[in-house]
Amino acid sequence: MPPDTSVLEAVEAVEEAGAKVPTSCRGGICETDVLDGIVDHRDSVLTSGEQAAQTR
Repeated sequence: MPPDTSVLEAVEAVEEAGAKVPTSCRGGICETDVLDGIVDHRDSVLTSGEQAAQTR
């Protein structure tokens, strides 16, 4: 997937391929585990320390 793919777009693609992805993206806030890469946080939910930790 291109680097500018949103989490929701990626989740939809994975689900279309037949896998279930536990996430709350459809509720407006996406929260899922980070396996690899750098997260581009655009939320007001996590603290700046939580965002910097790159764990979710």
